[in-house]
Amino acid sequence: MESVSWLQALMAVAGLVVGLQVFLIAADKYVRGDTGTQGASQLHLLRRIQHCCTGLLLLLIYPLLGHEQSKVFILVPTILHAGLDYYRRRINPRYNAWFLRMTGNILRPEEKESSFSASVWFLAGVACVPFLSSRPVAVYLSVLNLSFCDPAASLVGISVPSVKLYGKKSLSGSLAAVVTGGIVAWAYSMCFSQEVNVSLAAGIAGVSEFLTVPGLDDNFSIPVLSCALWEVALSR
Repeated sequence: MESVSWLQALMAVAGLVVGLQVFLIAADKYVRGDTGTQGASQLHLLRRIQHCCTGLLLLLIYPLLGHEQSKVFILVPTILHAGLDYYRRRINPRYNAWFLRMTGNILRPEEKESSFSASVWFLAGVACVPFLSSRPVAVYLSVLNLSFCDPAASLVGISVPSVKLYGKKSLSGSLAAVVTGGIVAWAYSMCFSQEVNVSLAAGIAGVSEFLTVPGLDDNFSIPVLSCALWEVALSR
């Protein structure tokens, strides 16, 4: 493969992310129409699309830049995004008002004023992964667990009534995370011709989605726990 500089990779991924955001905003306004309202199911769908696509886009940088450069690449936009998110909520109400007019329907109520948006936690969780492990399988599957297992657990948990295990965690949602984790691991093994223990991968995905760390958003805890569990499992 022709080598790609960090600047070229940055520009390519930034362009894709911006394109995705524009698509989501356009889709949001189209679905909302002129009524100024939006159903919860539409909100969930737009957030899930963003969730899946952003994780896949971020994974593009790993083979392009390599492990060490990827650390810096994801850490810098994470810090910048967190700073802008804090700035618009705490310092500049006019900027926040404009921001909410553009993307407010994608945000949860608490993300509009009082807490960091899920995307900040998402980037922070992904940024920690390459610092926790240098093994590609741990890095890839941890991010893919966040991108696919978490949305699957949420959608199935909402759509399929089942026993509540604790808090917002349901049996149907947890099983969806396990199944999705196995599918993601199988797809990874097919794409990279690398043997992966699918049962182990499914278990790690289920545990990472099921455990709740007080004070931490799932978008942060899922990739960090996944990577830590992979590192322990592969080190034995």
